[in-house]
This record gives sequence, structure tokens and C-alpha cells, in this order.
Amino acid sequence: MGKRVYTWSTVVSIKETDLSGSVYYLNYLSWCAKAREVFAIDNYEKFGSAYSFIIRSVEHSFIAGASFQDRIDIEIQIDEITKTSAKMVLNIYRRDKQQKTLIGTQSQKLVTVDVQRGRPMRTPSEVMRVLNRYHVTKEC
Repeated sequence: MGKRVYTWSTVVSIKETDLSGSVYYLNYLSWCAKAREVFAIDNYEKFGSAYSFIIRSVEHSFIAGASFQDRIDIEIQIDEITKTSAKMVLNIYRRDKQQKTLIGTQSQKLVTVDVQRGRPMRTPSEVMRVLNRYHVTKEC
């Protein structure tokens, strides 16, 4: 079975652009955060009540721009998995009828946290199963 890609989509609104009509750079970061949150909600039954993820680090590369009314897809896969953390890779695409163009990439180092104690914890097995489904290399 091939590795899955999780896709979150949006359309650029006028409020997300600057005076020149280009997407303001912080919106790319906001979109990636939203994609990660929806990924978690869609995949983890107990997310937010028993455990959550905190961001340890983020790297972002801008490749090309987007403008008002562009369709944006963010594709998520997992690059690295340890007992308490994972590295999520988010590829940002501008999509039209003929093609999709890579316009940015982001990686997020996520640490699993016990919501009650506010401390890092071993990633639950049900989370590991989901992470492995989206893992781009070998299973843990």
C-alpha cells in the first residue's frame, strides 16, 4: 500500500493580500498551521483532550507567490518519527485547471504533549499508526 498524502485546500481571499494583490507572507504560515490542525482533528479521536502537539521548530521556504482568488492546496506527509515527536512536511501548491505549481515548503517539528500535565509524552500508539500511514519513508 502506498503512502497517503493529506490535502487541505483554501482559496485566497482579498484580506490575505497586500496592496500589490500578492498574498502577504504570514498567511502562508497561517495556512500551514490550519492544515496541521485540521489534519489532527480529522485523524485523531482524542486530539486536544488527552494529548496535543506543540511546535518545536518551523522552517519555511518561499518559491513563488499567490494572488487573490488563487486556489491553494497544502499536501502533508510525515518525514521523521520518534517516540515523542514527528517532522511534518507541508508542500504548498497553487492550483489551476491544468496544473499545480509548488509555491512553498514548510517543515514542522512536532512534540506530543500530555494536555493535563503540559509535558512531553510518548506518542500514543493510535497516533503512531496515523503518522506511519503518512510517513514518506519506512515504518517505525
